[in-house]
Amino acid sequence: MFDCIISLTTWSGRINNPDVCKVLYSIIRQKTKYKYKIVLVLSEVEFPTHEIPELVQLLIEGGNIEVIWTPDNLKAYKKYYYTRQKYPDAIIITTDDDILLTQDAIEKMMDFYQQHKGCICAQHTHKFENSSEIVAGWFRLYPPNTMLDVDKIFFEKCFNSIEDDVYNAILASLKHTKTVQTPFIVAKELTGSLQDCAFRKVYAKTNPHDAKKRLMYALNVAEII
Repeated sequence: MFDCIISLTTWSGRINNPDVCKVLYSIIRQKTKYKYKIVLVLSEVEFPTHEIPELVQLLIEGGNIEVIWTPDNLKAYKKYYYTRQKYPDAIIITTDDDILLTQDAIEKMMDFYQQHKGCICAQHTHKFENSSEIVAGWFRLYPPNTMLDVDKIFFEKCFNSIEDDVYNAILASLKHTKTVQTPFIVAKELTGSLQDCAFRKVYAKTNPHDAKKRLMYALNVAEII
């Protein structure tokens, strides 16, 4: 049994960067009273033969990391979507493959959540422009049943599989879930060569405002809202 899951993803354009190993190690070496499970979600579109760098494989085996292989490529969103599909009742903390965590990151986030039960908690938040949604970023804790449960096709078709944080914020708002920002900083973004192969630099951008309009229309047509 575990108290929470730490989930992240990476992709073929970044996994060979040695900083990804630093990110994984920062998750493995957490000092906390909470029992946590690490999940790495990878796309078979990116890794058709399931081959990954040897050092990453050693960290997976040594750190007892579960790898979830997905048949499609939801890009950054897959770390949440497929982990939630497999563990519907779990507290899921998502982080990124360019984020280094302090050793007390899980401890602080879970302690903070005890004071904000039922809320999404994040190190960074910002209000989605001209709307009521609060977008959670970087190091985010998602309790179960706090977002509207819809099929991944809405993200694929309406958001072009981009802007997953905004998408999650909309689904949380539709579920009337509050998002709160932590008063502490436990996650630091790595710079340098890791940022040269970021999702946002490789894939075409999606206008989140237009995407939200498409999503709300589609959910209405499907009579989900």
